[in-house]
Amino acid sequence: MDKSSTLLVHYDKGTPAVAKEIKEALEGNDVEAKVDAMKKAVMLLLNGETIPQLFITIIRYVLPSEDHTIQKLLLLYLELIEKTDSRGKVLPEMILICQNLRNNLMHPNEYIRGVTLRFLCRLKETEIVEPLTPSVLQNLEHRHPFVRRNAILAVMSIYKLPHGEQLFVDAPEMIEKALSSEQDPSAKRNAFLMLFTCAEERAVNYLLSNVDKVSDWNESLQMVVLELIRSVCKTKPSEKGKYIKIIISLLSATSSAVIYECAGTLVSLSSAPTAIRAAANTYCQLLLSQSDNNVKLILLDRLSELKSSHRDIMVELIIDVLRVLSSPNLDIRRKTLDIALDLITHHNINEVVQMLKKEVVKTQSGELEKNGEYRQMLIQAIHACAVKFPEVASTVVHLLMDFLGDSNVASALDVISFVREIIETNPKLRVSIITRLLDTFYQFISDFTGMSQLELEDQVQDDLKRATGEFTKDENDANKLNRILQLTGFSDPVYAEAYVTVHHYDIALEVTVINRTKDTLQNLCLELATMGDLKLVERPQNYSLAPATSMQIKANIKVSSTETGVIFGNIVYETSNVMERNVVVLNDIHIDIMDYISPAVCSDVAFRTMWAEFEWENKVAVNTKIENEREFLDHIIKSTNMKCLTAPSELDGECGFLAANLYAKSVFGEDALVNVSIEKQTDGALSGYIRIRSKTQGIALSLGDKITLKQKGSN
Repeated sequence: MDKSSTLLVHYDKGTPAVAKEIKEALEGNDVEAKVDAMKKAVMLLLNGETIPQLFITIIRYVLPSEDHTIQKLLLLYLELIEKTDSRGKVLPEMILICQNLRNNLMHPNEYIRGVTLRFLCRLKETEIVEPLTPSVLQNLEHRHPFVRRNAILAVMSIYKLPHGEQLFVDAPEMIEKALSSEQDPSAKRNAFLMLFTCAEERAVNYLLSNVDKVSDWNESLQMVVLELIRSVCKTKPSEKGKYIKIIISLLSATSSAVIYECAGTLVSLSSAPTAIRAAANTYCQLLLSQSDNNVKLILLDRLSELKSSHRDIMVELIIDVLRVLSSPNLDIRRKTLDIALDLITHHNINEVVQMLKKEVVKTQSGELEKNGEYRQMLIQAIHACAVKFPEVASTVVHLLMDFLGDSNVASALDVISFVREIIETNPKLRVSIITRLLDTFYQFISDFTGMSQLELEDQVQDDLKRATGEFTKDENDANKLNRILQLTGFSDPVYAEAYVTVHHYDIALEVTVINRTKDTLQNLCLELATMGDLKLVERPQNYSLAPATSMQIKANIKVSSTETGVIFGNIVYETSNVMERNVVVLNDIHIDIMDYISPAVCSDVAFRTMWAEFEWENKVAVNTKIENEREFLDHIIKSTNMKCLTAPSELDGECGFLAANLYAKSVFGEDALVNVSIEKQTDGALSGYIRIRSKTQGIALSLGDKITLKQKGSN
């Protein structure tokens, strides 16, 4: 049966202690061994063991000990053991501990008295507590505050027991008397808490008679005062006016916890604009003064609640809320922006946007991590502002366009989305935005490709045509046709062709199969095999195909490296007339290395380091009909899908010789290095070598085969 526990103790699990070993240690004279044995006994009790055989041993050998640690462990042990029988009657042996507890309550050492009084707070058995009440009352006047504060708590706990008021008939009067003369803050707080819990009317009278002193009381006592006010006002709503003055005075307290509770109490007691405004101001001040991020998030939650029920008042504080953006924590910034965006009006939109613009500019400093993510949040917030109030778009669109080339891709996409929307909805800004876009594109493409101004303009015009859909359909159709491969001949009984789609690590085959016979093909199966670093995902399945009909069979293949792979296979089927299996051999499908590499950039030092380290080299002799060095280089770059690392200025001029470094990276993280060295002969022909280096053999060989095939100028 589960039972409630009044304490929680951390311990490392190990071998369970044996009761016999604990008993031997307790009977000895070694204090440290006794302490260790008592700890083990407490652990066993916490784990549900009863160990009744230890009780008499502990009474004989532990109870008389004067060691403070042993006495504290003894009280924990007594707190955990069963004190009643199955009928709820106190066990007779519990009488043995009453005299010891009485002695502890009169002990000359205040620590022993204090922990014993604290132990009494957890006892629920009236029969054990009753003989101890005179000693408890005497401790209310002890000279040491540690004893007095625990004596007050003991009185409160005993008074709350069933029939406890009969044990301490005059307890509220005694505690009230002690409260009036008590100087210790903790003892005073405990006394007020006792009156609040057990004699609320006395606590209210004491509070109202000391209204002018509340602001000078200790933080813990002020917290109990606020709890009392909430309790009284809940049961007697008509008396709220008496306590508003106290709450307002506590708003200027030195404790942040008290100020926070005051604001929450104000909101719960009153919906008057003055009270709500005071609470909201308090939350905003705490947001700026507190350094703990969890505290800030809690305060933002309170402001969000006020926003839902008192939006008009929160609108006045939107700038104060936005000041929290100074926190570097992204969760705080995100929640702050969410609150602020719901408080925007025609009156504050300009001020809000101005503040957001300043924050965007700050993110360019690069001093803090995650500036890119924060900038994305700000851009989205500004976008939302411009959607609600289009008149502010002109003040922010050109600033945000500075981030079209942002390293944070998500942020750049948000800018693009925002600019596109502004162009569509704000005709007055179209000319200036498009002009700025063209300048940005020219600069961006020039930086990354080394293209001339004329080439840039042609490229931009092509991009604009694609954006408007002018020839996208034709290009898509052409690309799709290029991906269709014929697998069988037209005279074969089964015609098959495949549409190949490459998705980085996967190759998807959509094979169209046509039954050209007059018979139904049964158990038709597409059997595929691979060569290279390719792996089939699914097992082949059997199909039935009616005469003169077609079907599509899909197959997925995993790719694990940048090596030219080959897919081959056949189609096997049966007919009702001939029970033998028929086989149609398929043409091979060669996977192009160009599907897996893309242009990349690295420094000259990194290129030279990799060139020296990579052991696989493929040297291809130049054999081309192209007679211009630069034209041949551009052709190789286009054919290999690589990036030229040599600066355009170094390639200009006519000297009859050209050397350039090319670089690309595969989707698998492999590096491909190419050095092109060509010289123009007297007869106008080009000669030289193209050297390829890589860390793996596959990419060097595959890239070499591609260059050999393409370098003559063919497509």
